[in-house]
Parts: sequence; structure tokens; C-alpha cells
Amino acid sequence: MAEDGILEIVIRGFWKEAQVDRFFVAILPLYQDCRLRFQCVRALIRVEVVQSPAVALHVRDRAMDLKQPGDRNAFVIASFLSKLQIKRLASRDDFGLFTDAAVARDWLLA
Repeated sequence: MAEDGILEIVIRGFWKEAQVDRFFVAILPLYQDCRLRFQCVRALIRVEVVQSPAVALHVRDRAMDLKQPGDRNAFVIASFLSKLQIKRLASRDDFGLFTDAAVARDWLLA
């Protein structure tokens, strides 16, 4: 977690659903800490690889389980395929899609 309260996450490699579950168990304390310190979670998520459709849906479902009002997620994508996948799965006002991390950070802090 950065000093400005932004939780920085990097998604690398191809995941299986069990890895997704372990990841969300691991980040739960970070989300709780963010909420205690900043009243919400602002996550900057760098997506380096397109996941399988099943894994992508599982990630979305687990992320929605954690989501609370006021939380925002900015996805920084590395490829056009990542953009298509995330846009299809996370098309809400509290999810932003970016190619530049600095622009994503500004959006999170706005």
C-alpha cells in the first residue's frame, strides 16, 4: 500500500481458480487496513496477462465480494486483449481502464 492509500497490485502469469482464491485470502487484511485508514479501497491493478474466461470470471466474482461503496479499481492493461477482457467483466463507474499508471493513479485520487 502506497502512502497515498492506493493499494498496488500486479497480476502476472496464468492463474488457476485455486490461486485466485489464495490471492483473495492474502489481500483481505490489506483491504481491511485500507478501509480502517482511508475509509475505502483504491486499487491500482496492473494486468500483465489475459486469463482464461473461467479464471477471469472467478476473479471478478471474488473482487465483487470484497467491494464496498466508495471503493475504486483502476486497471492498467498491457494489451488489447486485456482491455477487452476487463471491459467486458468490469464495466461500471467505479472501475477505470487505463494504459498509463500515472493517469490511473490520478483517477483513483480524484
